[in-house]
Amino acid sequence: MAYLLDGFVNMMLSASGNELPVGPTIVKNLSIIQNEQNMTPLLQATVEDITGLHSQKNAFADGAPIVVNLGPGNGKSKPSTFRRFNLPDVKNGHNGDLVTFSAQLDVPKMRDVQNKSHKDMSSSDIMRKFAGELGLPFEGHTSDDKMTWLPTNRPLAQWLRHVADHGYAGAQSAMHLTMGGIGDGVWKLLYKDIVQQLKAPAIARMVSDGFSKTSDITIKACSWRSQSGTMNASGGYNGQTQQLDKTGKLNLFKQIDVAKSMLSLDINSIVKAAVADLPTFFLPMDTGNTHANFAKAKHQNERIKLTLTSFLDVLTMDYTNLKVLDPVDVLIMQGDKVNRVQSGRYLVKSRTQFVKGHNYGERIVLQSQGANAGSGLM
Repeated sequence: MAYLLDGFVNMMLSASGNELPVGPTIVKNLSIIQNEQNMTPLLQATVEDITGLHSQKNAFADGAPIVVNLGPGNGKSKPSTFRRFNLPDVKNGHNGDLVTFSAQLDVPKMRDVQNKSHKDMSSSDIMRKFAGELGLPFEGHTSDDKMTWLPTNRPLAQWLRHVADHGYAGAQSAMHLTMGGIGDGVWKLLYKDIVQQLKAPAIARMVSDGFSKTSDITIKACSWRSQSGTMNASGGYNGQTQQLDKTGKLNLFKQIDVAKSMLSLDINSIVKAAVADLPTFFLPMDTGNTHANFAKAKHQNERIKLTLTSFLDVLTMDYTNLKVLDPVDVLIMQGDKVNRVQSGRYLVKSRTQFVKGHNYGERIVLQSQGANAGSGLM
């Protein structure tokens, strides 16, 4: 039976074909997590099993289907099927077992081993093709990297990430592959150029509580942090990639052409100048059967994404209709003044829809290249 949270979000949950009586006393907490680093979304929940689904029917066993609907209360959202992995954590509750479990979105073909070559196709062609085979809508940018993509005897998810690592759309592109959705139960395979996303029109505007308009997403709480030291040290300063071509010539890729979305990148120029060459990433010899920017794409995709060093953790009680990699504009207020350091253009790194008691909320992690974007927001 569906349960309406806060009057605008619908929730339904079943395990192994058995629908749970949902409500704040039954579902202690439930989260659906999409993260740009994960190929499939994750479900985490703790429920009080008052009907004995665990003890009598083993409904939360490894591989069991978990069907959940956590979308708009307008009846337009679809249920999503997740698959349990590992054993649930079970403790005694007041009226039944407290069962805590995790599950991944059920896309079984993601584990199929790839052993077929794909001739004269771009990386975006590959993504579109396999999105269709997986039964997923595709959303992405067009790449300029046609070649014969060879099989690697890897599971599909790993192989698609390998293809994306070498995807190329231009001198400043940074291609990235993931899966996401707006929460209506329709999950998409996303293959986006991070740089184009930073420049694209914002999907939404997020504004501090008390200053937001009806069309804005209201920020109830937020915390700004930087991982520039870690990310710059791992390749942001002087990371490099090298490859021998078939003549024996060594090609070294070190510099990148970065399109800034902020007033300045979060890279300390003095430290960068002082840092010697970082460990080199070696690619197999170029035998002439890859696209012209195969090695360069691997280098710049990683290095440009390492410029996204600043993060804003946002809590909102709104239903946002956002998905990973969406561009958003953020307006943070301090008193009655705009915090120009933290306000600006961000991309969605992760979105967690959660239920706790009667309440629905979302924790959204946003990412940017640094600080003080500001333009066009005030």
